[in-house]
Amino acid sequence: MANTEITYSSSSNDGVAPLQTAPSSSHNAGFVSPTSSAFLTALGTNQEKSQQYMELTSVNDLYGRLSQYANNSISPAWKKDFYSVSNYLLYGGNICIVGSSDPYHKLQKEMGFKSIDTVFSSEASSTINNKLAAIGTARRCIAVIGTYQTKYIGNTINSSSAFSPVLPTAGDRYRFDIPGQKLHDSFDGSSTISSLLSADVAGLMAQKQQQTSYAESPAGYEAELINGKLEFPIDPDSAKYILSARANYFKTIAGKPSVLFADNTQSPNTDPEALNYVNGVRIFTHIESGLSTIADQAMFKVNDTRTRSLVTNRITTMLRKMLNANRITGFTAICDDSNNTQEIIDANILKIYVQYFPVGSIQAIQLVVNTNRNNSTTTITPTTATTTSSTSNNRTTSRSSSSTNTSSGSSY
Repeated sequence: MANTEITYSSSSNDGVAPLQTAPSSSHNAGFVSPTSSAFLTALGTNQEKSQQYMELTSVNDLYGRLSQYANNSISPAWKKDFYSVSNYLLYGGNICIVGSSDPYHKLQKEMGFKSIDTVFSSEASSTINNKLAAIGTARRCIAVIGTYQTKYIGNTINSSSAFSPVLPTAGDRYRFDIPGQKLHDSFDGSSTISSLLSADVAGLMAQKQQQTSYAESPAGYEAELINGKLEFPIDPDSAKYILSARANYFKTIAGKPSVLFADNTQSPNTDPEALNYVNGVRIFTHIESGLSTIADQAMFKVNDTRTRSLVTNRITTMLRKMLNANRITGFTAICDDSNNTQEIIDANILKIYVQYFPVGSIQAIQLVVNTNRNNSTTTITPTTATTTSSTSNNRTTSRSSSSTNTSSGSSY
């Protein structure tokens, strides 16, 4: 039998897509870049260029396009975009890459027909981050916002000088800040790439949605940072400074992969406490979207017992699914003649009332360890296991709207 000749090459044209570690989920991310349409122009079809966006469902799809349209050659003009999208897709989400003269405006104002769960970018600046935050607020999705970390903090007094732009001082419930970068191999293994962590956080949200079907925190040891390592280690002083700005960080313990170890949003004090954390916001947006759809279906119908009963049953069905999935602990939905009086009916209004109780993520751990024979106890509160003060499960989030009139009827 003849020997098979095997030729090895380190050419950049022989790049192989990294292994996608999670199955595709229903999570949809929006991606915008300061390079405007350069990335789309390089890897999009003619139809996608015409519509000014392209959609990818896997990392293999991305690398297939790199081979087909760019001969496995990554241009400096869209290098950051490529690796940011690749880092996200490794976790199994879908992504819509917008390319136009103003991709932020297009995604925020013109693409309401596309479902978006998160939005992120490959770069960070005050201008970019503000535009991402505006998309998150307008689209009711999580804006995962990156910030470059330029040095190791340690016990540096002026910690703010380590971040560009500086960490936020204000925001809203849809803003999730994650400073820092990770180092990982280029697609052909010839160099090391530094990428913002925002793509990985959006990917972790996609991965968690695949695992649980409903909103859950992307933080914790079940969701590890893949394909790389932190460029700057986060020590307790760094973490303390980051958390003081209600931002988030990846934590590394010797011998283990890095994990996201905080899930703070920039929700102001005027919001219910549940919205301080990303799982609470994702529960809220999931329910809000469902309620809006149900309310829209009732538009232009007669405000009678049959319509009100149908609305109540649809809302109850949706919220019972959330209850069975342990995302809420109870709810009330009212849409009957008690809140739809004849005066309300004559004004051509349907009133719906909804209240629900979201399940909160653990934000503090207190260990009580007994090491004495006389049964006395020692209380230990490890600061490394806390992001903010402890919370209660009996938290309430309610919303009403005059346009889509989200409110409802039944109690659980």
